[in-house]
Amino acid sequence: VMENDNVNISITTAGENKGTSDVVERTHPVPPPLPIAQQENGNAEDSSDPSVPSVKTYSKNLWDKFNVVLERLTQGRRELKKANSFFETLASVEMQYSRGLAKVASIAKDFKSETSLHKCFTQALIFMNGWSSLHETTCTDLNTHVNAKISSMADEIKETVLKMQHHHASITKELKDLESSYVRRRARYVEAVQKSSDSHQAYQDARMEGKAQNQLQKLSTQIEKCKKIEATLYEKFQVGVLKLQNQQNTVVSETARMLQELEDLDNKRERTFKENMEFYLKLIKDIVAFETRGVEIQQRAHKE
Repeated sequence: VMENDNVNISITTAGENKGTSDVVERTHPVPPPLPIAQQENGNAEDSSDPSVPSVKTYSKNLWDKFNVVLERLTQGRRELKKANSFFETLASVEMQYSRGLAKVASIAKDFKSETSLHKCFTQALIFMNGWSSLHETTCTDLNTHVNAKISSMADEIKETVLKMQHHHASITKELKDLESSYVRRRARYVEAVQKSSDSHQAYQDARMEGKAQNQLQKLSTQIEKCKKIEATLYEKFQVGVLKLQNQQNTVVSETARMLQELEDLDNKRERTFKENMEFYLKLIKDIVAFETRGVEIQQRAHKE
């Protein structure tokens, strides 16, 4: 009799030289299925306080969306690669601009004048050289800080996603294989139990009908054979149940662990992008501040 939670198997055996019946009942647990839903109460500990904000995590709220989480990280990596390409191009332009300004400054570096224009023009050359140096520094900072960190973050995401994708596929494949094996072992064991029960019933019927002793001996031998087969298949069935339960626990715990790592990595990706965008804005502000100060000095020199 197959039930939702257990496999209940009843075997009726003939009593030794009594013509009576002994009922042997065996109950074999079926491994529990993987969880279908998990309720998130908002915190690690239960809290009935409505003022406490709900905290959602990948491992609790997205435990059955592993591939969705991987795709989110993959999409985040694509965005980082685009940002990296943008800053690489910007750094290249900054260097070209720096060299262009230096070239302009070099053309008039030997300018000499006995008039009041000398101070004004000299100030313009000083500003031009400083401007060139600032853009060169900006190029270096973009490559050293922004591009290097964004590129490293993208590589880390790629490596982690591939590693976890392979590991998750491996443990889930093993789970499916063990589930199939469990179904086959259970079917073979139930069939063996039925044959054992039939052999006992045949022996009992033969005794009731007064069959010859040699026929009873054959039926008794068949009972022993069926019992051995049943015992062997029962041991295999038990092993299959244990392996399946262990693998189910492994899949659940490993998936939770990987989702937590992916959440940490996703948060790190966000922080890395924000920090480098802030650093980029600082570089822009430095350029604007230098240009503003340079214009003020140039204006005073022009007035003089």
